[in-house]
Amino acid sequence: MPEHRPDTPGHGETPFPLSSAQYEAWLAQQLAPDVPLCIAQYVEVHGDLDVDVLRAATVATADEFGSPFLRLIDRDGQPFQMVDPAADRSIGFVDFRDHTEPVDAARRWMRADCETPLDPTRDRLVESSILRVGDEHYLWYSKIHHVALDGYGAMTMLNRIAARYSAAVLGREPAPGEAAHPRHLYDADQQYRSSNRFAADRQYWADRIGGLGPGSTLARRTGPAVATSTDAAGPLPDAAERALGEAGTRGTAAIIAAFACYLSRMTGRADVLVKIPVSARTTAILRRSGGMVAGVVPLPVRIRPADTVGQLVERVQLDLMGALRHQRFGLGDIRRDAGAAAARSLSGPMVNVMLFHQELALGPLVGEYRIVTSGPVEDLLVNVYQSGAPVRTFVHFLANPHRYDAGEVVAHHRRFVELLGDFLAAGADAAVGTVHEETARLDFWTRTLAGAPPLLDLPTDRPRPARPSGRSAAVDVALDPELRRGLAALAEAHRTDAATVTHAVLALVLARSARTGDVVLGTRTGTDVVVSRTRVRGADRFGDFVDTVRDAAAQAGAHHGVPVEDVALALDVPRSASHAPLFQVLLEFSESGGDLGDLDLRVTVSDTTARFTYATDLFDAATVNGFARRFVRTAGAGVADPSVVIGDIDPADPDEHTLLREWSTRRADTAGETTLGAL
Repeated sequence: MPEHRPDTPGHGETPFPLSSAQYEAWLAQQLAPDVPLCIAQYVEVHGDLDVDVLRAATVATADEFGSPFLRLIDRDGQPFQMVDPAADRSIGFVDFRDHTEPVDAARRWMRADCETPLDPTRDRLVESSILRVGDEHYLWYSKIHHVALDGYGAMTMLNRIAARYSAAVLGREPAPGEAAHPRHLYDADQQYRSSNRFAADRQYWADRIGGLGPGSTLARRTGPAVATSTDAAGPLPDAAERALGEAGTRGTAAIIAAFACYLSRMTGRADVLVKIPVSARTTAILRRSGGMVAGVVPLPVRIRPADTVGQLVERVQLDLMGALRHQRFGLGDIRRDAGAAAARSLSGPMVNVMLFHQELALGPLVGEYRIVTSGPVEDLLVNVYQSGAPVRTFVHFLANPHRYDAGEVVAHHRRFVELLGDFLAAGADAAVGTVHEETARLDFWTRTLAGAPPLLDLPTDRPRPARPSGRSAAVDVALDPELRRGLAALAEAHRTDAATVTHAVLALVLARSARTGDVVLGTRTGTDVVVSRTRVRGADRFGDFVDTVRDAAAQAGAHHGVPVEDVALALDVPRSASHAPLFQVLLEFSESGGDLGDLDLRVTVSDTTARFTYATDLFDAATVNGFARRFVRTAGAGVADPSVVIGDIDPADPDEHTLLREWSTRRADTAGETTLGAL
């Protein structure tokens, strides 16, 4: 096929600087030279495709746009660009029909090509290949470095190539080309950055992100982006598809609002941040052209307890409109203005909503557009797009494999798709907190336990080992009939049961022993283990404290059924092999038996006794016997006078008071600082 070359060099022979968006992409590539900053896609075509005509249309369109023939050059350490008339114009062709599974083989080939590092100053920035996977089955593939083209520009070029191909096979002249030369895109960027509009956009984002907290993420570890993502994908259920269609122009806002709700529930934070990609093509000529113009902007979202679905969607819709009005001032600019410390608050998952059917007409044939990669993913990318016949909406999660493993991605994808379906189907007046029971329950636990101390630091007899042995022993203490009757009477007076009063007593003993006002305790009444968090204030009266524990227990019971491990994962609590996550003390009301595992203490209360099963790695019998005696004495004091201030309850027995008096008479330089537990 004869090569098509421009008749005149035009701007192609004059190097010019990179635009701001191009420079961001170039800099990112310099920081990670082994991770190609490329997007890639293919168009799947069934039918008698004329490969030579498609090649000619591709090269002719590349000449129109100029971006595919960009070449980067270095001038004193700074990148410049030029449209190179002598650039390689070949279009690859690979035949996979000899493979057992041609389509799978072609997809593996494309993935490997996407992972191959490239040097932007030496290698082609845009490459195309036609992969034949059947006698009348083709995958028309493109890989594009972000310095040359963004996704919008690539799609604009694909449509122009398709229009040229259609004109050629139908014997018509194509419409005149309207794409601007890359030099025009650079000039437009420079004009914007010296304009009043730039200053207004800068002020908008400074006001918008002021006071933001830490960035948002579903990840539990950090790590750099790589070329290949861990992914999970699937269509919306039929009911959700219908509800999305009924949402009309609010569909995009509804999807973003639903994801913000999911992110909030999984992190326990009311304020979250979602990033959204934007085309930044605010003029007609930019929309008709190629080049790298697109950017990313942050979208802070607050999930309020009283929100209805309609209110949340309305708020996101308004914020989205504001972000789009100021989209040319991208995340790189925002971060630079914010400074290094504040810039960390701008991290978060990205949600890319594309609610249009991406088909290309190639003469009488129809090509289906498919994404291979959107480039390296810093954290998590959620693509929502339409495809297939009949048209379905797909939710595709692409995650940084250094931050997420495959199981995590699949679990997040499943839960979010379910939540999105419920969110779309809910009426505008439905409370957000009632949408999707599984994550709503988890949301309760992440909010309740957010910021709780990871370890209840009880005084121990020996240092905590790096890994518990699981060996245990037990101390029993009797609960006399008078105490049991008092517990029952107090429970009745406070509209609860004896188990809740017992819970309050143990929480108070643990708080006093560990010198904390924030006690996290596991409780088991049947097969379920529920995590309880109790705030202990010394000025509270015992009866009021029982009411506090009662109300917290009722809320916890209403949200039971969430596995403790799921809560720990959602909270991303610091993990240590030395102790159990979330709680180290378990209260139960029937003997569970079995090993203590990684727990420090298990308190089993029956009608007549309380058994304290303890880890012998940490405690001696005498120490745990002291805990048991303080438990009984605290219960007795509370039962005897529910109006007693809990800070005035004396848990020590006469022997402990004798020991304290003995130590108080010693010289300070020999006694040192110690605690009741240590004594």
